[in-house]
Parts: sequence; C-alpha cells; structure tokens
Amino acid sequence: MEAIINGVKITLTKTQVNAIQKVQNEREKCRNSFKRMLKSFGFKQMKGQPESFEHKVKNWYAEIHTMSNYDVVWMTGKGLKSTSAMPDG
Repeated sequence: MEAIINGVKITLTKTQVNAIQKVQNEREKCRNSFKRMLKSFGFKQMKGQPESFEHKVKNWYAEIHTMSNYDVVWMTGKGLKSTSAMPDG
C-alpha cells in the first residue's frame, strides 16, 4: 500500500497495514465506551463504585453520569482543563 504523508510517498507492507488497522480498531472500541477509554488512559475502576474511576499516578478522579439520553464523563484533578460545561468538571 502506498501513502503520502506530509508530501512524502511511502510504501507499507501488509503487516504494517494490519498493525495500523489493529490500533485503529482498538481506538474505535475505546471511543464507544467511556469505561474503556478511561481505562486506556490509566484510570482504574473504584471498588464498590461502578461509575467511579481513579488515576492514582496523576491523582485524577472521573465519574460517568447518565443523562436522559446520553452519557457524560466528569473529571477532576490537577492539570486537567477546567470547563463550565455540565456537569461542571
């Protein structure tokens, strides 16, 4: 397979293409699930609190909230960007 990246033409082997597609598929799975996404960033689910997650290394905390027809993730911790969007995390 040939690809042009930043004006440079490269040729990828079938093995390389498969490796790229595997990573893309894993990322897509993560996007479909907040829990998998949090876990992929190093969060661990807290015992007894199925919608709560903590990242002990970075000292971050996250919760998954189900609204009427969608889910949101609320996160807090040093270094995370603050936002005024609901639910105020």
